[in-house]
Amino acid sequence: KKYVRGALPDSKNESRSAHGPALPPSTSKKQIGTHPNMKLMYADMARICHEAIRAMCLTSGETPDPAWDECIGANAYIRDSAIANVEYSLENQSFDPIDAHRNWRYWRERDGWTLGPTKDRVLKRHPCLVSWADLSEVQRNKDRLWQGVLKTLAPMLQNDD
Repeated sequence: KKYVRGALPDSKNESRSAHGPALPPSTSKKQIGTHPNMKLMYADMARICHEAIRAMCLTSGETPDPAWDECIGANAYIRDSAIANVEYSLENQSFDPIDAHRNWRYWRERDGWTLGPTKDRVLKRHPCLVSWADLSEVQRNKDRLWQGVLKTLAPMLQNDD
């Protein structure tokens, strides 16, 4: 069958093409799913989750944590906490946002953070160092987003075997 530039395809299974016939339907679409060679480490997963939360903060007008690549030096605790949260969730096969918040809170308090009216990295104060029940819905949604992204990434965890 000859195709003419700009001509409409003859059937639903053919796509518009100026360069020749369309591929058959079975090969014209990418398969959806996890690529067998796609493997991630805890730090990769933590980075993806961290950046998802940053995007959420930016769209809601909240001041986000620094970008992952800027979480060094005095901000290294952000990376450490994120990686620990990923490790905790995956090792315990728990994608419950309440557990994620509890673990995040543990890490902050362990590092000397206390409850404060606003987030202050210098004074180590944070308004979310409260129980899940006392979090705002916006803050709960961050934990839900984190765990949803992580649960999606979990099948791509690199195994050492």
